[in-house]
Amino acid sequence: MKIKLSQRNDVEIELRDAVIEMEKLPREYKVKLLMEIYDKALALAIEPVSITYRDVQEIKSSAIRNIVEMPGKIAIGGKDLPNNDNKHVAMINATIGALNRLEALRKLPVIDITDPNIDSGDEW
Repeated sequence: MKIKLSQRNDVEIELRDAVIEMEKLPREYKVKLLMEIYDKALALAIEPVSITYRDVQEIKSSAIRNIVEMPGKIAIGGKDLPNNDNKHVAMINATIGALNRLEALRKLPVIDITDPNIDSGDEW
């Protein structure tokens, strides 16, 4: 996906307007304004990531390994999950890991998985 010329022109116009407005703004607003423009430009430049058959197979294999390593009973965000949800959590974790390896995520999501049998609240 390439940035369309009209989109590029819109960002350029917004940057020029922002430079003029910045002289009047306090510092914290300047940074916020620049970050908003940066986020817009970055969103326009993001290329789609193709998920291949091999990626899907790796996700499945990783999910199976996650299930084997997972304690029998887990909690997410301090709430116990039924044992039959372990396979879903394992698949979600594997998918997040694959998307991260493919650099398809701007931020890495993390599931707060804990073993409810451990009092210290250590992550699994």
